[in-house]
Amino acid sequence: IAPDHPQRDEMRAKFLDEHFHKEDEVRFFVGGSGLFTLHVGERVYEVLCEAGDLISVPDSTQHWFDMGPE
Repeated sequence: IAPDHPQRDEMRAKFLDEHFHKEDEVRFFVGGSGLFTLHVGERVYEVLCEAGDLISVPDSTQHWFDMGPE
């Protein structure tokens, strides 16, 4: 999401809420970076994703995402 996207703040707030999907979530980072946080059982894992990275979050995995303020 580009820094000048008109709904960037609203989208960031939505992504920061812990949630899950009924299918795998696959993201490819074209530019910038973001932090995926995965809540698996009693553990929490953080994965920093940067340009060129690909991440696949398995279905039903609790997670949230922070694309940062910029």
